[in-house]
Amino acid sequence: MLFADSPVVDEVELVAGELAANAIRHSTSGEEGGVFTLHLMVRDGLALVGVRDLGGRGIPAVRNDPLNTRLSRGRGLLAVSRLAGTLGVYGNPLVGHLVWAELDGAPPMIP
Repeated sequence: MLFADSPVVDEVELVAGELAANAIRHSTSGEEGGVFTLHLMVRDGLALVGVRDLGGRGIPAVRNDPLNTRLSRGRGLLAVSRLAGTLGVYGNPLVGHLVWAELDGAPPMIP
């Protein structure tokens, strides 16, 4: 397995789950016939996690609104941003988004 025995396996699982849930909840990927793609890779000691969605509903963004009373929603990318060394979004609502995160501490790939 790609992340077996990795010190970041729990973080990779959380990040992948959050990005996939966001694709379903916040893009047309969650509509009938929709799809999303999960990308996992290890490179130079980094775990790379990305989800590509179909777009259609705004732009993914980190919400840091302590006055927002909806505590159970809207904080997923904030949690991902705190776990990740780098977090990014590529694309737009018309062509879809690739939301990705890099996590330090992945074991090197064995050639």
